[in-house]
Amino acid sequence: LTSSVHMIKKLDFSTWLPEYKSNDEIKELVKSFNSALSRIIEYSVELKEANKFFDQIFNSLNSNLVLVDKEYKIVTFNTYANQNIFKDFIIKENETSIYDTFPELTNHKDKFTKLQAEKIKNTIFKIKLFNDDRYFNIIISEMFHNNSNLMILQIDDVTELEKNNKIMRQSQKMEIVGTLAGGIAHDFNNIITGISGTISLIKVSMDKSDKALEENINIIEQSAKKAANIV
Repeated sequence: LTSSVHMIKKLDFSTWLPEYKSNDEIKELVKSFNSALSRIIEYSVELKEANKFFDQIFNSLNSNLVLVDKEYKIVTFNTYANQNIFKDFIIKENETSIYDTFPELTNHKDKFTKLQAEKIKNTIFKIKLFNDDRYFNIIISEMFHNNSNLMILQIDDVTELEKNNKIMRQSQKMEIVGTLAGGIAHDFNNIITGISGTISLIKVSMDKSDKALEENINIIEQSAKKAANIV
């Protein structure tokens, strides 16, 4: 019995106790031990299947997923991250710091510490990586694994989305400017119409013999027409 317990401690579940034919306490103990061992084996198989299923999900997602410990060392990462953000790096799991890999993140240390200190669910921010014009959204979430507090980083390239947003914002600005210009033109045209109408009334009622006045009125009228054509 002692030997079997030691084997279980080593996660070796191959040792079963032989059945006792006697009806004493030893037989019941052996029976209970073997029953418990059977359940442990079942749970172990289920746990392995669950871990396998988790690994399949973890590595099938088209998103860069990186697991880091409380010292900000990279614990592991998925296949997508290996083929994308880490393709030009040599990462030693449990040794390489996320800050050594992406120095740009040092400006956001407060977000990591805040997540740990305040036990908030997650935090999200946008950052430029690789010293170029590529933008990434980073979601940091806390998780508990193997009696350790870890953080999982979801790092998504949103460069195209950012470019499209800039184009949209520029388009919206131009639309606003166009609307504003249209409003100003409309108001300006109303003013010109008022001036032209007033000039017409003056020409009807003015003294035709006053050539100097007539010339000035004509100049004003021509200027009003030019202004109307511009608008």
